[in-house]
Amino acid sequence: MNFQQNPGRHQLREKTHSLHESLHEMPVFQRLLDGSLNIPDYISLMHRFLIFYQKIDCQMLRACKKYKDQIAGYHYVPRAPMLERDVIALNGSDKSSLVQSSDSFSVPEVKDPGRLAGVAYVVDGSVLGGIMMSNSVSNLLKSDAIGGQQYWQWCKSEGNDQWKSALALIEANWQTAQYRPIIVNSALQTFSSLKDILGTCEDVGAVGEK
Repeated sequence: MNFQQNPGRHQLREKTHSLHESLHEMPVFQRLLDGSLNIPDYISLMHRFLIFYQKIDCQMLRACKKYKDQIAGYHYVPRAPMLERDVIALNGSDKSSLVQSSDSFSVPEVKDPGRLAGVAYVVDGSVLGGIMMSNSVSNLLKSDAIGGQQYWQWCKSEGNDQWKSALALIEANWQTAQYRPIIVNSALQTFSSLKDILGTCEDVGAVGEK
């Protein structure tokens, strides 16, 4: 990593490291990677992601439209539609049966370009993990077919470009000193929101287990 070229990314990585790593270490992700996750647990994971992105997508799309001249060409791809299709494919259900956004947790309000950059650091950085996990998902579902794994396949095919777009946004806003603490706090809040919806490590690790 070039610290001088990417000071915002370096500072965010340092200041969010502990919370970021606690997500990586969640049993549900470890079980996905080592092949011990079962299908009911996977469906539950995808449903939780869906609930999270139903809220995040709205905030991000609204902010991108409002601040389009201040975001260094950043583009946000909504994840909820992909996750909806995955959950429907896995459950054999229709859209009307899906749980809508929960009011039991909150996501950061994206009300300026700095907060947009902070959220993007988390949600667009997560696609790098999605690339790593995509093969594990294919192995779990015993298929390379798109059904049930559109989100992961999108990470694999488009994730690097999405992350590059986020980096441009982060570094452009990091140049404004007043935005720096806002970016960091927004990233921390987003990591916390994601951890809340996934549950504690113990809860998520036991999803679907009897």
